[in-house]
Amino acid sequence: MDASLPPYPIAIKRSTIKRPKDSVGADRTCFQHVGFQGSPHVSNCSILEFRIPDVKESTLGSARPLVPHDFDMARFGFGEEPVGVSAMAGNLFDVRAERAGDWDTAMVLLRMRSGALCHINCSRLCAYGYDQRGEAFGEQGMLASCNPTPNSLARHTAAGTSMRGRLHYFFIERCAYSYLREIDAFADTVETGAPPCPGLEDGRPALLLANAALEAARKGRTVRNPD
Repeated sequence: MDASLPPYPIAIKRSTIKRPKDSVGADRTCFQHVGFQGSPHVSNCSILEFRIPDVKESTLGSARPLVPHDFDMARFGFGEEPVGVSAMAGNLFDVRAERAGDWDTAMVLLRMRSGALCHINCSRLCAYGYDQRGEAFGEQGMLASCNPTPNSLARHTAAGTSMRGRLHYFFIERCAYSYLREIDAFADTVETGAPPCPGLEDGRPALLLANAALEAARKGRTVRNPD
């Protein structure tokens, strides 16, 4: 974690621990419901990485290590399970990924049980920082989650207005506040005995969807959600 963050001590009384807890660190931990009215119809998510990781096996452009967060968010945000998974992927710039039988660019489309659609796109090359955005559009409006920036400085010159610096370099800086909320949520679960959210029962469906997306990209067809 960023060394510039202040210390975050955890104090949990041993007597309050009722039983071992399992918790899954997912992006939904920092997701706050803000009164979305009506049913969501379309959701769009982007994960555009600034740094290209080492590639040792096929992951669908980071489908297994990264995209499960978005699969979990889709299940959480829509309040229902996907029934079909479609995916397309390609090699545009990363020779290492191609040699490993992987892709550097991918798009995934989830069809929810209600017929609503969720689109997720991934890239391992983003010149301006770690870009992670999401939006949900429905019958009465839209919610959008944008990128936080290292500072709020805006530049206004003859060349343009509101020009800002590059986004955070990597997910550790991008999601620092989310990690603090994950710790809060875990500590609350241990102390109160409340079920963790998300828990292992949420991690498994997300991984199954990642496997289905990988199969869909390889076979070029829609795959039914196995869960």
